[in-house]
Order: sequence, then C-alpha cells, then structure tokens
Amino acid sequence: VRFFSAPAMAASAFLTFLIGRRLFDDRTGLWAMGVLATSLMGVYLGFAAMLDAVLLFTVTLSIWAYVEMTMRPGRALLMTAIFGTGLYLSLLAKGPVGPAVVITTVAASWLILPAAQRIPFRQGLGLAAVSLLALGAFLGWAIPADRASGGDLMAEGFGTHVFGRALAPMEGHGGSGPIGYTLTLPAYVPFLLLGFFPWIIHLPAALRGFAAGTVGD
Repeated sequence: VRFFSAPAMAASAFLTFLIGRRLFDDRTGLWAMGVLATSLMGVYLGFAAMLDAVLLFTVTLSIWAYVEMTMRPGRALLMTAIFGTGLYLSLLAKGPVGPAVVITTVAASWLILPAAQRIPFRQGLGLAAVSLLALGAFLGWAIPADRASGGDLMAEGFGTHVFGRALAPMEGHGGSGPIGYTLTLPAYVPFLLLGFFPWIIHLPAALRGFAAGTVGD
C-alpha cells in the first residue's frame, strides 16, 4: 500500500524541476525539486500509505502540461492530452480536489499573465474539452462503482470525506459550528510551516528579495 507514495513523490519532484526549468532556468528547477523532495512533509508523504502523494503527482502533471503549452506553443496538442490525463487521474485519486487546484491555477495565470503571454483561445477551449472528457471518463467508472457499493462511494467517499471535510470539522479537527471552525483555521499555519522545514527558514529572505526585485540575484 505504501509503495505508490514513493514513486509518486519522486515523479512530482521531477515535474517540479521541469516546471522550474521552463519558467526560469536549470538551477532554479534543481533547487525547486530539492526543496520539495527534502521538506518534512514531502518526505512524510513519500512514506505514507495515503493517496496524497499520488494526488500531488497528478496535479503537478497537469500544471506542467499547462506550463509547457504556455511556454512552447508547438507542443500544445500533446500537452493538452497530458493535461486531461492528469485531471482524470486526480479525479480517481481524490475526486474534485485535483481539478479544483488545477483549474484555479490555470484561471489565476490567465488573469495575471499579459495578453501576449496567454495561451490562444482555441487552446483554452481544448483544455476545457479535455477537462469535460476527463470528468466523463471518471463518471463512467464512478457511477457503476457507486451502484456496486450500494451508494457508499458517493455517500461516504465523496459526501463525507471530500465535501463534508471541506465544510465542517471532523474527527476533532477544528472548532464546532461555522464560526468556531473559521476561528480555528489559523491553527493550521504552524503545521504548514513545519511541513516545509527546514527550507522555511529562507522564507523571510525570499520575501524581502521578492519585494526588492532581487530574487533572481
């Protein structure tokens, strides 16, 4: 059960290198890969018997394909297919979590990038088409599987463990009620910082360099 976490984390690290190299240079890609692979949370997920590392791989695969489309338009057809494959696999891994991250990333980049650097409109339609195709392929498995489980797949797998966890605290995590739940969300910040240990110690200097425009130096 633990086996799949290790190669999935390794593949995520390699894709992170490819993204960093494409957006910046080889050195940046290597550092990005190293930070992900050696952060406390990355190491933990690489050993854990959970689907989080697999989900990370599928999400990173789709984002890498999108970056390649943006930076190298000549590979748009192949990257569109890889983008859709990543979305489909992310749906199999953890339902709507993966597409929510990927689609939000694509939409944010579309708003941030100058018009000249955005992917052409027809390629955007291609991404929308393969996203719907990925959803259809997923439902082609999920609907029969839900029937075979007597409805437990949708009720428990998605209703409780995906949507329920997103809307209310479970298993003693978070305060009670909407207000209590919201007020306890900052408690996750230390765990987020701990997950990126030891590299998190460089965050203040990185933020100062970003503000000063000297990150590349």
